[in-house]
Amino acid sequence: MKSTRHILGFFLLCSFFLMSCGDKPKQQLFDFLPVKYKKEDKRVSLIDYDGNIIADEAFPATSEILPINGVITEITIEGKIKYWTVDNKIVKPLIDNEFAGGTPFYENVAVVRDEQGQLSLIDKKGEKIIPNLSKVKEYEVLRVGVMSDGLIRFKADNEKWGYLNNKGELVIKPIYTQCENFVNDMARVITDNNQLLVINKKGETVYKGETETSYLPVSNNNIAFGKKGTDNKIYYGLTDFKNEKIIKNNKYTGISMMSAEMIAVKNEENEWGVINTKQEVIGDLRFKFTSEPVISKSGFITAQIDKKAKLYNNKGELIKSFDEYEALLPLASKRFMAIKSNAKFDIINEEGNEISKDSYIIAHNHNFLNVYGYADVYSFYESPEIVMNNFTIESKYFEFDKAFQNGFNYITSRELLGVNRNSNIQQVIAKFPNLPYVSQENYASSHDNYYFEFYVGATKRPSDIYSNKSNKSNSTIEQIDNEGFEGFTPKAEGYYDNTEEPTYTDNYPFLSEYNNTYTTYKNTGGIVYTYSFSFDQGLKTPIMGQDPIFTDQTTIVDFALNLNARLTQVNIKYDLGKIDKTIFKNKLQQKLLTAGWNTTNNNVFYNNSSACKIYLGMDNLSFYFN
Repeated sequence: MKSTRHILGFFLLCSFFLMSCGDKPKQQLFDFLPVKYKKEDKRVSLIDYDGNIIADEAFPATSEILPINGVITEITIEGKIKYWTVDNKIVKPLIDNEFAGGTPFYENVAVVRDEQGQLSLIDKKGEKIIPNLSKVKEYEVLRVGVMSDGLIRFKADNEKWGYLNNKGELVIKPIYTQCENFVNDMARVITDNNQLLVINKKGETVYKGETETSYLPVSNNNIAFGKKGTDNKIYYGLTDFKNEKIIKNNKYTGISMMSAEMIAVKNEENEWGVINTKQEVIGDLRFKFTSEPVISKSGFITAQIDKKAKLYNNKGELIKSFDEYEALLPLASKRFMAIKSNAKFDIINEEGNEISKDSYIIAHNHNFLNVYGYADVYSFYESPEIVMNNFTIESKYFEFDKAFQNGFNYITSRELLGVNRNSNIQQVIAKFPNLPYVSQENYASSHDNYYFEFYVGATKRPSDIYSNKSNKSNSTIEQIDNEGFEGFTPKAEGYYDNTEEPTYTDNYPFLSEYNNTYTTYKNTGGIVYTYSFSFDQGLKTPIMGQDPIFTDQTTIVDFALNLNARLTQVNIKYDLGKIDKTIFKNKLQQKLLTAGWNTTNNNVFYNNSSACKIYLGMDNLSFYFN
C-alpha cells in the first residue's frame, strides 16, 4: 500500500500537466474521482463523493483524467487535450477540437495550445476570448497559469512573472522571479533579491516577509513561517499581516496550514498535536502522533496512531478508530478517503461509516513522487487554490519569419545564406566572420514544477537558508581556473620548454590547409545557429619565404586563402532553445515548398531549375550545390 504522502504525490505529478478551477475557491479539488476497480483495468470510471458511479469505464487508462469545474479534462498518452462533459452517466464532447496542450477549466475558461505552439484563452464553447496569449505587448510569453481571481499569471521572455486580466491586458508587469495565483485578492511573490511579498491585485504590498525565513501559503490572513533558532534548529510559528506573532517560533519544529481555526504542530520530541491560535491543545489531539494529523476544512481531523487510522471532530473527540484502514484523507465536506493495505479505498462519512458500495483504486499513469515536507502542510484534496499553482502551460509560439530571416536569410534554387557554388572562402568569411560558440540560454521545461517548492519555501530554499556551505555558483570558468593559483609557476626549476615557436603569423588560425570545412556561429532570437561551409579543397595555402634564422633555407612565412576552393555544401545546425523542433521543421518545409522546392518524403528536397539538393532534419538543414 502506498503511503498517504505518496497518494498526494501522484496528484502533484499530475500538476506537471496543467489544470484549473471555478468561479470561487471550491472546497474540493475534483468534481468526481477518477478510479479503477482493479489495478490492471484498461478503463477509468468516475465516482462521486458518495461512491456512486457517474461514468462507468468511460476513459482509457492510458489517459490522465481531471474532472474539474463541470468539465472533464483528458490528457492523452500523446499529451493531447480533450474536454468532455457527463450527463446522466453519458460522456459527451464539450468541445469537438483536440488541442496540442491545455489546462482544465478554471473560472469558466481554459488556456489551450494549438499545433503551432500558440496559446489562447477559450470559453466552454471553445471560442477564443484571447486569441494570442503567447504575445503580451512587447513581451513574448514563455509560460501561463490558470485564471484565478480574474487574473492570469504569466512568465515573460525576461524570465520574470506578471499578471494579465481576462482581456489580455497587462495588469502587473513581469517583475517577479516567482509568483502564485491570486486568491481572495492576494498572492505571494518573490522579488529579484529573494524578498517574499504578499501583494494585492493592484500590485501593492500587503505583507513583507523577513529574510532567512520560510513561509507557507496564506490562510485566513495569517501566514505560517519557519526560522532558524539560536541552536541552529528551525522553529515554526504563525503571524498576521501586521507582523504580530500569533504563535511564536520558539517552540514548534513542524507546522501545517491553519484550517477551521486549528493548526497541527510538532514539538522537539517529534510528536504532533493539534492546537488553536491560543496554543491550547484541542481535546485528545495532544502531542502523541508520529505523523502529522490532517485538518479538513469542515473541522474534522484524521490521524494515525498505533498503525490505526482515527477520525476526530473539531473538539478533539474520537469519532472512530479503524483497524482495516492504514490512513484517512479528507476529500470534501464530511467525506474521507479510507485507504486499505491493498491500495484500494472506501469513502466514509463524518460518523466514520462506509458509504461507498465498492472499493476503488485511484486511477493514475505515473510513479508516485516523494513529497515529504511539502504535501502534508494542508488538506490536499480540499485545497484547489493551492494545488492550482502547480499547473501551467508552456508556449511554443515563435515568430518563424523573423527566425528564418535571422538564421537563413533566404533560399533560392541555387543559393542559401546569400552564397552559392561560386562563392569562395574569402567571400564566405566576409559574410560570416569567425565567431566562437555561444551557449544557449536555459528555458523552463514543460515539467516545470518548482512553484510547489515556493509554496512551502521562502525567500530562499531551505537548503540555501540553513546550509553553512559557501555558494560559488556565480563563478565563471575563468574565475574557478584562476582561484587559488596566484603566483603558480608551471615550469619547475631545471625544466625547459623545447616547443618550437612558429616563425610566421597566421591570420587564419581557424582554417586548415587540409581540412575543407569552415565553421562559425550566430546567436539570435534565442536560437544558436552553427554554420558549416564545406569546400572541395583545403582552405588556405602556405606562403614560402626565407627562414629568418637559417637564411639559406626557405620556410612558411604566412598563409593565403585558397580562392580556388569551390563551395560544395552548407550545413546549418540550430539549437532552438524553447522552440519545438517539430513545429520549426514543419514551417521550414512549407518555406521550401513555397520557394519552389519539391519533396517526396519531407526530408530530401530538389528543385527543377537546378541540380541542387536540400536535406532537412529535425535540427539541421544541409544545402548541396550541384
